Amino acid sequence: MESPQILRVGILGTGAWSRLHLYNLQRQPNVEVCACYGSNPQKTAAFQQQAGEQCVIYPRYQDLFPHIDAMYVVIPPFAHDTEIIEAAEAGIHVFTEKPLARTLEQSVRIVEGVNRYPAVKTQIGLMLRFSRVVEVIQDFVFRRGRPVLFIGRYFSNDLHAHWWRDIEKSGGQLLEQVIHLLDIACHFFGEPERVYFDQANLCHQAVPNYTAGDVSALMIRFESGALAVIGATNQAVHGKWECDFRIVFENLTIAYWEPSRGEFWVTEPGQSEFFQVNDGPDPYLRETEDFLDAIRNDLLPRVPLAEGLKSMRIIEAAERSLKRGEPVSITR
Repeated sequence: MESPQILRVGILGTGAWSRLHLYNLQRQPNVEVCACYGSNPQKTAAFQQQAGEQCVIYPRYQDLFPHIDAMYVVIPPFAHDTEIIEAAEAGIHVFTEKPLARTLEQSVRIVEGVNRYPAVKTQIGLMLRFSRVVEVIQDFVFRRGRPVLFIGRYFSNDLHAHWWRDIEKSGGQLLEQVIHLLDIACHFFGEPERVYFDQANLCHQAVPNYTAGDVSALMIRFESGALAVIGATNQAVHGKWECDFRIVFENLTIAYWEPSRGEFWVTEPGQSEFFQVNDGPDPYLRETEDFLDAIRNDLLPRVPLAEGLKSMRIIEAAERSLKRGEPVSITR
């Protein structure tokens, strides 16, 4: 019997989030993380130690290409350039953490470049799509009725990396964290039409080079008439990252507390039902499994790179709205 083919994976970026992906890749059968590149020598050496002696550190990310079948791109927003397109040109399948890039313009350029290579599988790390609660919402597609209201929040309290605090490099909490909520809102509510956004730095003005906001509010009107309101702050409970939301449809209301915990109220005419979701798989592990399955079986990954453009269009409009101090229309 022929042995299963080993899928060779390289990782671009060797920080903490790369180690999370490494851990999940190491749990997969017939996968070898055999190559890496990072800009920080100390972090890269620590990453290689966790990966094992088969993982070779290369001096340039392009040097990974001859040795790998797939590449994980786990770098900050400002660091994105042409690496994803170059990998696709080399026939390398690509998983990239969100966001696609710092700007919508660059994100579009990446997606258009990769689309020239249809045999290449891509996935973006919008992992809430793989949460059990979101999957159950998807299962109600024929029962939930028209979308009505999405209310979400993202609470944290951490200084994060130096580049995270720099609005020009990271895009702030909106691009780094709220993007997950934007993705879910667009996934279920469809095309956004108009955006109003405001933010402030109230509690971190004395922190050197902290130019991102630490409190923000975003309102979105969708073409369907549905509304979304998302509040975020980086001045909540220290060391906690709280991301949750509520969705109201015509016949269904959902409270999402975390990926494997939610509550559902069905309110169809003449029928009322309540149930809970209290368990489910790790969404980070599930997104890894989905990406590898797509490569091996020539399938479409659940969240290809083009899906990342939906939230980027809202973020671009939000940045225009902040500058103008008024609602703005979404750029198509």
